[in-house]
Amino acid sequence: MQRLLYMLHRARRNERGFTLIELMVVVAIIAVLAAIALPRFTGQADKARESAVLAELRSMKAVVEIHYAETGKLPTPDEIQTVMNEDGINWGDLVNPWGEEYPYNYRVYVPDRYIIYTRDPAGNRYYVTDRHTPTKVVGNQPPTGYHFSGGVASNGT
Repeated sequence: MQRLLYMLHRARRNERGFTLIELMVVVAIIAVLAAIALPRFTGQADKARESAVLAELRSMKAVVEIHYAETGKLPTPDEIQTVMNEDGINWGDLVNPWGEEYPYNYRVYVPDRYIIYTRDPAGNRYYVTDRHTPTKVVGNQPPTGYHFSGGVASNGT
């Protein structure tokens, strides 16, 4: 029995753990790796939201232009919800990934002109027009001949 206790005591003495310095080095390495990786992941989420907005605008442009090709006129503000809904875009509930609406602005006094636009929390605008592909604009400057105000909102407000 004494021999067994001696062997257990000796085995316990030979067990070694990590020192505080070794643990701090490991934690520091993990922190550096997290500091490098985290901004890349958050940037990817923003890029995904931008891509989603541009894809939605591209789809809306296609719907409006198909309507124009079939009828010879752009949808009026009163018709836009029906036109979008008929082609699978639920205009009454549509918001961008940041929860903002997509206003449709039809220029009655300038034939065949429209703009569909939205914004992100940073104030950047995304738009598509009869003459422009889906575009991101930093700030609040609309394309020449168009404006970012008025129109019929996609979420019914």
